[in-house]
Amino acid sequence: MAAPASDGGSPITGYTATASHGGLNCTTTGATTCTVTGLTDGRRYKIAVRAANAKGKGPASARVKVTPTATPSVSFVTDASFYRRAQRS
Repeated sequence: MAAPASDGGSPITGYTATASHGGLNCTTTGATTCTVTGLTDGRRYKIAVRAANAKGKGPASARVKVTPTATPSVSFVTDASFYRRAQRS
């Protein structure tokens, strides 16, 4: 998403991203990224963002569809002697 075309004469001081289904959100003060926590993996959400400044909150952006997924885990061996033994087998 892009920053608003106009800040109404007052610099943007933060953003709020809100998810559909439960209103989970995150708010920033100056940063342009945040993480909405508590979402359910595999469930589709629509996220809208609002900018804020000294004059208040602006209108919500168009909603963006997202579907969170679990972070995959990776297993690996760091013991070189085990690796050499496995190669001989």
